[in-house]
Amino acid sequence: MHITSLLHNLNLINGRHHLATLSIKDSNKDILFKKLDELNIPTLNIGLSLATFIDQTTNLDYIEYDAAEFLNKLINKNRKLLPYNTLPVLLVYNLGILFEPSLKMNPSSLLLKWSKDTTIVILWENPHVSASHLTWKNNNNIGFLFKPEQNTLISL
Repeated sequence: MHITSLLHNLNLINGRHHLATLSIKDSNKDILFKKLDELNIPTLNIGLSLATFIDQTTNLDYIEYDAAEFLNKLINKNRKLLPYNTLPVLLVYNLGILFEPSLKMNPSSLLLKWSKDTTIVILWENPHVSASHLTWKNNNNIGFLFKPEQNTLISL
């Protein structure tokens, strides 16, 4: 599927959550990011952004609350309404940090929360079982769990 047609098809995602997973091979990543940049599609490296925030935070007593608030603001700041979509769009990647135990987050719930008023596209470079279960190569026990109707799986 061509990236432009993918983005046009995001409008077809119905229901309460507007969440899609874009499954790519690592070798296609640079080409994809170049095309996204050309099309002015916003992307967000969650891992890098959150790690930088945590590194710059001097008081970690309430880091789980501060991190969640930071991420919510970051999503709202980076999403963008495109001419051919009815909701703002944001492609997110590098999500492993959301599983950091000290942050006490529920990563699947976060993505579902964000996808209520923003079309969230997860860039996924790892093996996956289905649209309802995304896992990493080296650990099938950690990953995102969704109901099948909550996430649309797209392969490039």
